[in-house]
Amino acid sequence: MPDSLIFGLVGGLIVAGIVAFLAYRASGRDEDQDDLEDDDARPVERKPKRGLFGGFGFSFGLGRPTAPPAVEKRSQKVAGWRKEIEEACGATGLIKTDAVAWIAPLIIDGHKRGSDDHTIASKISGWGNALCEEDKAKLGVRADAKLGREYVEALTRKGRKRPLAAAYFVVQRATHAHSQSERLKHLRTDEHVDGVEIIATEGALTCLAAQGIEGQVFEPEKAPALPLRRCDAESCRCVYQGIETAPVSVRRAAAR
Repeated sequence: MPDSLIFGLVGGLIVAGIVAFLAYRASGRDEDQDDLEDDDARPVERKPKRGLFGGFGFSFGLGRPTAPPAVEKRSQKVAGWRKEIEEACGATGLIKTDAVAWIAPLIIDGHKRGSDDHTIASKISGWGNALCEEDKAKLGVRADAKLGREYVEALTRKGRKRPLAAAYFVVQRATHAHSQSERLKHLRTDEHVDGVEIIATEGALTCLAAQGIEGQVFEPEKAPALPLRRCDAESCRCVYQGIETAPVSVRRAAAR
């Protein structure tokens, strides 16, 4: 075989390798985007990317395996909120707990976008095909109210009495529970915090459960979750407050 032909083949393979590598780099740029950016916040399973020459995820050995389906990544994020959202549905008694499957992604996506609780609640309450005016009249809401059929079907008997407010109370309670859960984790790792106190809303909005522990200081690891188990407020406003129970002199002596 002539040397010129050999050099031509080798050169062609090198060029093909470079092109394949560039294609590999370009294909990976969009894989790290957050999977909750789709408007309807439902799982979307993506097709595996093809390599330069038709292979799935590889080109001359320079590619990489196809990333896990978007639904798997989404399920991990939903799991972190599921407890709070299920508790919110159960505590308020306004929305059935089996609706968590589609409510959770909407709440997570809304907070990722920086939406407030009212905006997220509006999206939830409008989920599904729009109700006709006749159905709205049966629920006792105004004709221009935006209510989705899937949302209305998820309401409990108690929730149907307050269809416009039910979504907000669930979102607010779940959001507040999640934020306070994260705050408690932080307090438990703060070396300056020896105790945790639960600060309740003053006045008529304070629930009976919060009144019963007013002024009590808990060990960080033993502080009860918020909202409290017997919280009877529609919107929990209790927060964790870190307490330094040991004097500075005692703390310094213990550190020696």
